[in-house]
Amino acid sequence: MATVKSAESAPIHPGCLPPWDTADIPAPPPFSVRNALRLIGPAAIALGMSIGSGEWLLGPAVTAKYGAALLWVATVSIILQTLLNQEMIRYTLATGEPMFTGFIRTRPGPRFWGPLYTVLFFLQIGWPGWALSAATAITAAWVGRLTTDADQALILNWGYATFIVSLLIIAFGRKVEKTLERAEWFMIGWILLFLLIVGLFCVDPSTWGRVGAGFLGLGGRPLPEG
Repeated sequence: MATVKSAESAPIHPGCLPPWDTADIPAPPPFSVRNALRLIGPAAIALGMSIGSGEWLLGPAVTAKYGAALLWVATVSIILQTLLNQEMIRYTLATGEPMFTGFIRTRPGPRFWGPLYTVLFFLQIGWPGWALSAATAITAAWVGRLTTDADQALILNWGYATFIVSLLIIAFGRKVEKTLERAEWFMIGWILLFLLIVGLFCVDPSTWGRVGAGFLGLGGRPLPEG
């Protein structure tokens, strides 16, 4: 099997997995709205999984407590995430394999990284704790404030409901991926529409200015306690 070569034709060591094959990149499908949505579809699932209580609870709570002074952290995070995603895309285009396969190529090898990533992914996505995370956000919206220990029973009930509804969506869908994709498209569309309406009709221009300055690191000092 041939190994991937750089521009200087120096062979690249394949790490702890078999060497790469060489082949031409397949031609992209013709551009159309339908094909574009098909390509974006898996990303919608990933985006939906990444939206959680951090976006709906922790972020707003920090902003409410400290004002726009810490919004620059989000800007740095977005820039770093963009750079990471770009490099992961380049790796996949160059090798034809996902970035996690590239991670597994590193030492100590797949016998270590494979089980570790499986456990970590299960704890992140497979474990029903994500339902409680969603339930925390739902409960906070329901009671109109951040949740406390007194709301544990309500959070638990919402967690059960969220978990059961998610199972029903998957169970009655002909194709799991397509069902998840449609559910995520609906959720993302609803979130964007909700935020757009709130931002346009419930936020005054001066607040927009402070938020914009905060993203640029010009938000001033955190608000004093009390």
